[in-house]
Amino acid sequence: MIAQPGTGPITDVSVLHGDFWPEEEDVEDFIAAYREWRGHKRAEPVTMIDVSPLDAIIEDLKLLPPEKLKIATDFVSRLNGTSEEDRQAALARTSGCLSQEEADELERVIEEGCEKIDEDGWRPLL
Repeated sequence: MIAQPGTGPITDVSVLHGDFWPEEEDVEDFIAAYREWRGHKRAEPVTMIDVSPLDAIIEDLKLLPPEKLKIATDFVSRLNGTSEEDRQAALARTSGCLSQEEADELERVIEEGCEKIDEDGWRPLL
């Protein structure tokens, strides 16, 4: 395939957002139409179980507004790009970032404010 002038890889998935299906239409109707378009018309009703996880995610992404799509894009990038080595390196960079005095103060605050048990707190109100 020869690249067209002025085209390149897609860097913003929001450009792929389609607006060809009415939002008020049932998802099962969409799935049935999609299968029919692909030549897989079925006699029995189509359910969400019939859709691959990837197809379902793609369809969900198509419904997101641009600002939410940016968040999803960043999340997927983080999922793909963080190796165990990267996580260990991040931990090593932050390990020991508190001074002994700061660590002692943090421990004191936690013990004073977080380790109190209200034995009656779990009982339902009557």
